[in-house]
Amino acid sequence: MFAETPPYAVLVEVSSAIAPGLGLDLQAMLMAWLKQRMEQHGGVLDAIVDKPEQLWRIRHAVSESVQSLGRLVAFDVAVPRSAFAPLREEAVRLIDAMLPGARLCDFGHLGDGGVHLNLTVPDETRAQQVEALRDAVYEAVVLRFGGSFSAEHGVGPYNQRFYDAYTEAPLRGVCDALQRALDPGRQLGHVRLGLSA
Repeated sequence: MFAETPPYAVLVEVSSAIAPGLGLDLQAMLMAWLKQRMEQHGGVLDAIVDKPEQLWRIRHAVSESVQSLGRLVAFDVAVPRSAFAPLREEAVRLIDAMLPGARLCDFGHLGDGGVHLNLTVPDETRAQQVEALRDAVYEAVVLRFGGSFSAEHGVGPYNQRFYDAYTEAPLRGVCDALQRALDPGRQLGHVRLGLSA
C-alpha cells in the first residue's frame, strides 16, 4: 500500500440519509476532495476507497493485533481534535522518558476526540512505573490539552482518583444529585461521583 509506513493513518466513513440514486454520490465527492488535497495541499499520502465493512475490519484488527504484541497498558482519553497531534507528541515524550522499551500503539475516533493511547510494555515493567506514567499522561490530557481522562468507558472504580482530582466541585455536586436521584440504593455500583466521594 505505502512504500513506507506513514506515522498515522485516518479511517473515514462517509454516509448520508439521502437514498442512493437521488444524485448525491458521496464516494465521487470524497475522491474529488482527496485528489485536490493530495495535489494542492499535501498531507494526504494515499487513499483507499472501499466498502465500509472492509475498512471497519481493518479498524477492528488494530485492537486484536495490539493485544497480541505483549503486555498491554491502555489509556482511554479524549481531547479537542485540534489537540490530538500535540497530545500524541507529549505522550511519546512521556513514554520515552518514563517507560523505555514501551511501544505506543494508539488509535481512536478523532471525530469526537477519543484516543486509545495503548502501549505494550516490557514484561519487567513494574506497576509503579505504569501508574506514574498514567498520572503524567492524565495530567497532560486534562490540564494542558483540556481533555478527559475517561473518554468512552466511564469513570468506574479504576478512575475514581482521577475523577476526584480533576472534576470541579460544582460538577461533582450535579453528579452527586443525579446519583442520589437515579440510584439511591447504589445498586449500579459503589463509585461515588459526587461531593462525598
